[in-house]
Amino acid sequence: MMQHQSQSANILAFDQQFAAKGVLAEWMEAIQRRSADALTELYSDHAILIPTLAPDLQCSPLALHKYFTMLTARAELRVVLLQEDFRMLGKSAAIHAGVYRFEFRDQDGQQSLPARFTFVYAREGMEWKILHHHSSQLPSAAASS
Repeated sequence: MMQHQSQSANILAFDQQFAAKGVLAEWMEAIQRRSADALTELYSDHAILIPTLAPDLQCSPLALHKYFTMLTARAELRVVLLQEDFRMLGKSAAIHAGVYRFEFRDQDGQQSLPARFTFVYAREGMEWKILHHHSSQLPSAAASS
């Protein structure tokens, strides 16, 4: 009986990790679909976003939606995951960090913007939501030497 409980606990822990880590995949898919609504839905009502392409903190669902509407208006927008690390923080929180690249077309042509990111996820009921998201452009190699 004890082994069965241990296996059940391990399966539950794996399911929680899989669900939490899946938020980034949902986020990237919503970027690809250019859906400000779907992106905003992934965030907690209490979320804080420090965005890559705007100077101000976005701290409400309305502010998030406004930012994502601006972001998803970019032609040929997509995001490519380059590197990631994921850690569970107990049963109801997780942190996900790495590097992704935004690609889009603007008046100056095709743009490629590598950025580092950190997501903090929290369980709200049965769903995993983004509680904090920080994304900033990678410094150029010349600036870091």
